[in-house]
Amino acid sequence: MSEETKNTEEQVVATEVQETVEETVNPQEFLENFNWHKYEQGIEAVDEEKLKSFEEALEGTVGFVNERDVIEGTVIRITDRDAIIDINSKSEGVISLNEFRYNQGLAEGDKVEVLVDKREDSSGQLVLSHKKSKSN
Repeated sequence: MSEETKNTEEQVVATEVQETVEETVNPQEFLENFNWHKYEQGIEAVDEEKLKSFEEALEGTVGFVNERDVIEGTVIRITDRDAIIDINSKSEGVISLNEFRYNQGLAEGDKVEVLVDKREDSSGQLVLSHKKSKSN
């Protein structure tokens, strides 16, 4: 083995040793600063005031909708049972084709009036209703 190869191998081994050095933490300090709520709940506590100010900052921006708003959406896809509606929000909404029984010719690209029932359900889906938009 040449001297140059030997020196290169020693440098690689030295680098690997340096990368595995871990910083030691004082156990008492760690326990004092540990967030038990976050650990138990698996979440970070949300400051309600910060959340409210964030929502206020979003109002009026493109894609922000309020529940019970009646707005125009565009049919972007039709499946066997549902119409997927884009309302320029963070996600599309799904409406059962049963709500469009009167409109048998519903097609992709059509503009439809929808009511925002919920901005987000438990699965993060935007909940829209065409039927409820007519009664509002």
